[in-house]
Amino acid sequence: MQINSNLSIETTRKKALEIMQKGMIAYKLANLGWDVSEHLGDGYDLLGITTQTGNQIESRIELKAVDRHSYLGKAGFSQAVSENEISTATHLIVSIFDGIEPEGHFIMSLEQVFNAVKVKRTKKFAQYKDFHTFQEAARDIAQKKILHRKGNKEKLTRLALDIGCTLKKFKEHKWELGAFKDRWDNLLQ
Repeated sequence: MQINSNLSIETTRKKALEIMQKGMIAYKLANLGWDVSEHLGDGYDLLGITTQTGNQIESRIELKAVDRHSYLGKAGFSQAVSENEISTATHLIVSIFDGIEPEGHFIMSLEQVFNAVKVKRTKKFAQYKDFHTFQEAARDIAQKKILHRKGNKEKLTRLALDIGCTLKKFKEHKWELGAFKDRWDNLLQ
């Protein structure tokens, strides 16, 4: 069996980028006074706890890393936040890199992501009056996917949040999630 070397190189680069991002974000949060641990389960990557506000705040953080070099020759980049991530994580951090140099970290609650995506008037979100009803539907779909067996003919709905941007909009600072750049305070919500 011959292995496609381009595929394995891309997989290695993506995995290395994810490891680098996890370390950078954990280090940044620790410097901001958070206790941070890696989550080994599915649904989110880091667990952060702080008492900065006088109350204990827990953030379950999903990380998404994008290296613009991986998208050279393409119009833009895209990442999906899965139903399982929507139902378990509280926050999302998207880090954009130019090779290994960070171009920005975009920090938001999943509710902020939902509202930013919903603003686009995407049909699949129209039936959900708010984030909490959407999150409950995502939780149900995640559970169905866990229980889904091979050969089952039931078609499962896809409720992932697709986030992305054209590279041109990103360079011009016109990405709708651009408002969340370096908004570490969003983790306190």
